[in-house]
Amino acid sequence: MHHKINLCVIGAAGRLGLCVLNALLHSEFLGKFNLVGAIVSKQSAHQNQSVASLSDLQTKLRFTNDLSQLLASSGDIIDIIIDCSLPESSLQTVKLIQQTKLVSKKLVLCATGFSSEQQEAIRQAANFLSIVFVPNASIGMNLTHALAKYAAKKIPELTDIQILETHHVHKKDAPSGAAKQLANSIEQITGQFPTIRSTRVGETIGEHTLLFNLNGEQIQLTHKALDRSIFALGALRAATWVNQVTQPGFYTMEDVLFLNAK
Repeated sequence: MHHKINLCVIGAAGRLGLCVLNALLHSEFLGKFNLVGAIVSKQSAHQNQSVASLSDLQTKLRFTNDLSQLLASSGDIIDIIIDCSLPESSLQTVKLIQQTKLVSKKLVLCATGFSSEQQEAIRQAANFLSIVFVPNASIGMNLTHALAKYAAKKIPELTDIQILETHHVHKKDAPSGAAKQLANSIEQITGQFPTIRSTRVGETIGEHTLLFNLNGEQIQLTHKALDRSIFALGALRAATWVNQVTQPGFYTMEDVLFLNAK
């Protein structure tokens, strides 16, 4: 009998966090995870509320805002932490795990909006921790990213490159983490950082379009998220994958999906 993966979700009462909780019932993951922690912010109205009252899970677990207490009481049994909060909170999680010397814990960071300095701090922590950095965990977006890198290697020099991204009005960061990640990859290949145009409108889950404007023609690569559950399923796939990893390191969905395989 396989050992269930003991999981803690941070930002558990947010949009993505609740999707992750409900995705535990998806046929792909049913019976594979054991939820042992559901962390919310200190400002959350859901502190001490039952997880079952907001999700589809049948559990007696309650939301708590004290990660340090959870690590002190249950840190030895937690296998994976999926962090769906904000960059500042994610960095605090990384620091707390390092301070408590729970370096065997593995992290899936799903927040977006990290600055370059914050990303560097996470990369440094990955010398001691296994971290999967996933600003966008959808399979389709990561395949689009892989196709974009292939196209960038083949296009003529001085091609005008643009990224158009649209999200709901509640999204706090612009450009999106996925757009910045895509732009950084294109820059590494072409030496040119694409122009990014961001739109926040309605309840749009997420749309990204990469434009290669050639002489007399245009290439478009577009990904549209139609259901928020794709990000939660991707996060759980990342958690399943990193649970098998034996070495600390900074990993991405390209590693999870074997898109870097030769």
